[in-house]
Amino acid sequence: MTVDSTPLLEARELTKSFDSVRALGGVSLRIPEGEVTALVGDNGAGKSTLVRCLTGVQSPDTGQILFRGEPVRLRSPEDARKMGIETVYQDLALIDDLTVWQNLFLNRELVYPLGIVNRRGMIARSGEIMRELDVDVPSVRTTVRRMSGGQRQSIAIARAVAWGKAMVIMDEPTAALGVRETAAVEKLVRGLRDRGVTVLIISHDLAQVMRICDNVVVLRRGRSVAAHKISEVDGDRLVGLITGAIPGNLEARHVEAATESRTSDSVDAESDSRAAAASGTSEAAS
Repeated sequence: MTVDSTPLLEARELTKSFDSVRALGGVSLRIPEGEVTALVGDNGAGKSTLVRCLTGVQSPDTGQILFRGEPVRLRSPEDARKMGIETVYQDLALIDDLTVWQNLFLNRELVYPLGIVNRRGMIARSGEIMRELDVDVPSVRTTVRRMSGGQRQSIAIARAVAWGKAMVIMDEPTAALGVRETAAVEKLVRGLRDRGVTVLIISHDLAQVMRICDNVVVLRRGRSVAAHKISEVDGDRLVGLITGAIPGNLEARHVEAATESRTSDSVDAESDSRAAAASGTSEAAS
């Protein structure tokens, strides 16, 4: 994506505080359409809060969110879903005692005109989704409880892709998986990119970020400090950006903003001082 092209989703200077704790202190990021972007940072960097703002779970205190260049207000997760944005959280939100197809269509059941549930249609469509995404499950009629961790993660991703026509956000998609299952999920993510699906991945696995992502955004202490194409960085540099050992390419913006704020405050204080002095002189003269 070129600097001037319009990203699918963009955040501009988002802030969010909880009482006296400032979780986001001016976060900006651009998520290119049809690419895989990673969001990285230490615990407490603001990643989860940012995702909740981007998906309508929480509202930012200040700042702006744009979808395909147009400002939007996300008042609820349903607003994000209507835009085609789906999220796969770490807990997956799958129901163990339901089958694969029932989980895929949970609260989105297909019905005939008279309101009768189209069970056959949902089973058939679920099979198509699994084949399209190359997700290996014994049968869509099998309960999720009988699936491995990797299969469960793939089912959750498949459900998000089935309904998220624009973008899928994944929160630590392989954190609890073994090597083989991780490889399967990474293959699925690459397949989504090949299909033109936009993906945002929150991850602590920097090796994985280097393997499957096109772009990376680094958060530190509630601020976006760096944004790069993956080809511009390596693992060591990412570690340095996350810890602060290496300054990020976006940090100058925060310094300039702080400097402008201090300058403005100084000018205001000086103006107030002059006004007070003038008032005192006027009163003395009278």
